[in-house]
Amino acid sequence: MGAFPEQEQPPLLRRRSSFRPEEEEEDDEYTDAFGVCFGLFLAIFAIMLVVLCIRRPGTEGMAASPPDYFVAIDAVSGLDPSTDLGRPALDPAFSLTVRVASRSSTRGACVRAGTSVLVSYRGVPLAGGRAPADPELCAGPMGAAEDGSVVARGSGARVPGTQLDALAEDMRRGEALFEVTLAMPYYGQRKVASCWDRVGDAAALRVSCDVSLVDPRRLAGITGFSDLPSAV
Repeated sequence: MGAFPEQEQPPLLRRRSSFRPEEEEEDDEYTDAFGVCFGLFLAIFAIMLVVLCIRRPGTEGMAASPPDYFVAIDAVSGLDPSTDLGRPALDPAFSLTVRVASRSSTRGACVRAGTSVLVSYRGVPLAGGRAPADPELCAGPMGAAEDGSVVARGSGARVPGTQLDALAEDMRRGEALFEVTLAMPYYGQRKVASCWDRVGDAAALRVSCDVSLVDPRRLAGITGFSDLPSAV
């Protein structure tokens, strides 16, 4: 008495039982579509994370395989102890060879356009210049190296007495050790490569510079470094 014969089931019960397989199929299709979209999202996120890890300076270590930079001083003028170093102000010129080499198997390396070059002696700036911009000095991947020429010039450089006496003596002996610094824009910071070279030392192109990342504010006020662009 309390059950309905199959032929007498209420219309509502018959309708729900007849549509249940289609509803389940629609639910399965929705679940599959959601899974595909979520998987694509995770894949895109992973790719973006990998790209950021490669490109950002903090994870590059500056890059998993950062490039090497080298500098050699081929010649110098305006620092002759007998004719120049007795003057109150100096106008030296340094002929430099700058080399960049990539250590990555997939990416090249460049000395970016706008890179500043500063030559100093015992912390006293003597001359400055710019890396060539057209074309940029670039090397291909896998240990490839390229050389470029840069001239750093000084005008009215003043060297304090103690350093000036030491410079004159070192120049007479051919032992003057100069610091050559490359500073290039790098993701809002400055990539700074520092090298210590003597004039005419060909071996300098086999000893890579020390490279670090520096806040631009630390370079403010240093001639040749304060006007670099803020981005790559």
